Amino acid sequence: ANVRTIKAVPLVLLDGGNIPEVLEVRGEVYMPRQSFVELNKARKQAEQPLFANPRNAAAGSLKLLDARITAGRNLAFFAYATGELSKPFSDNHFQTLQKFKDIGLPVNPYIKKAKDIDEALAICLGWQEKRSKLDYVIDGMVIKVNRFDQRDILGATGRAPRWCISYKFPAERAQTKVESIDVQVGKSGILTPVANLGPIQLAGTTVKRASLHNFDELNRLDVRQGDTVLIEKAGEIIPQVVEVKKK
Repeated sequence: ANVRTIKAVPLVLLDGGNIPEVLEVRGEVYMPRQSFVELNKARKQAEQPLFANPRNAAAGSLKLLDARITAGRNLAFFAYATGELSKPFSDNHFQTLQKFKDIGLPVNPYIKKAKDIDEALAICLGWQEKRSKLDYVIDGMVIKVNRFDQRDILGATGRAPRWCISYKFPAERAQTKVESIDVQVGKSGILTPVANLGPIQLAGTTVKRASLHNFDELNRLDVRQGDTVLIEKAGEIIPQVVEVKKK
């Protein structure tokens, strides 16, 4: 029921021809950057816990028991593959995506078909520089073999298919000042030093605090109040201090 509230998900498919009686569509629900900012702003005003990132916010929104709340979260959707089919839909990935568009399913407009691996890597490198301009947060791209018959030949391991590979971007980094250092006590009694920072925008969110992991790491970096430091998000989620730039 919650997925049906997403405006990008059509309730009726367009007559694009050759639609199988059984057509399982796989895709990803995401929360646009601006929707995430507005949601956390509203939660802050309501004195509710803030979401750490758009991915967590999207996943949490789909699990809500009240579909009306999900509808107000302004989620979006991209279709990217088929699952179960009652008859063949296409013989390659790129054609599948074109057919999705023909029947009214939203597809990422930036998908490209590369002639070889060098061109594919060049496309990835291009988006590594431009990713902050997207309306959604990404931490990499996926390179796939286009033809399904070649995918069948390549097969899969117990963990993943052999016909695709993820290209992960280096973590985004930003520079700011350490305003103070606190020590947090975990549920198990472990003490963790945390740097309070001058607010910065990083990977789609405002960062004001960053982990220093433990006291060995704090001593290794020699982080002190007033230092200018380099911050990155581990896995695009957890801010951490990685380098002292200036004391």
